[in-house]
Amino acid sequence: MAELKQREPLLDGNGNIIPKQECCATCKLRTRCKNFIDAMEENKRTNEYAEFVLSMYYVCDDYEGMFIQYPIIVESIVSDLSYDTFNQQTHVGDFVVVSLNAKGYDEEPHLGLYLGDLPISIISLFDRKEKEVRNRFMKNPAVFVFKFNKIFYGINCRWQFISKLQDFDIIRDDPQDYVALAKNHFTQ
Repeated sequence: MAELKQREPLLDGNGNIIPKQECCATCKLRTRCKNFIDAMEENKRTNEYAEFVLSMYYVCDDYEGMFIQYPIIVESIVSDLSYDTFNQQTHVGDFVVVSLNAKGYDEEPHLGLYLGDLPISIISLFDRKEKEVRNRFMKNPAVFVFKFNKIFYGINCRWQFISKLQDFDIIRDDPQDYVALAKNHFTQ
């Protein structure tokens, strides 16, 4: 583990600290860095501004910037395109009660069908030490809402699996043929 070294931050013409410099404040290891935490604990006894002073005026050899610094050298690209992170795929096709908080839709409880965790975007992360780019899906639970004939993601709704027949009683505004079909499937 490298030790903290004092440095003077670069200033602009007005005397303000220029952002994105190599210092503890811009290190992504900051909250987990043993050097920084130890130095902060030691200096807190004598200086109430220890965290600020240490984060702006110190850096160590283990510095790992929060921002990608170009140019980068990539030796490999790994894609983890698996879906089932939380083992909820066993519930795909189960009925749910869903309340939407998407713009233009009511918040009344509706009948939905759980579709599983589906990708909504791809995240690419760069590992500086391994010189590797890792691609993975950003997933979100998807629910098909019968009344609107549309798929909503967990970021736009609150939902829960229907676990007992009484859960259907709170669904009032949905087409009754869908509710009756779901109740029939649930009782079998």
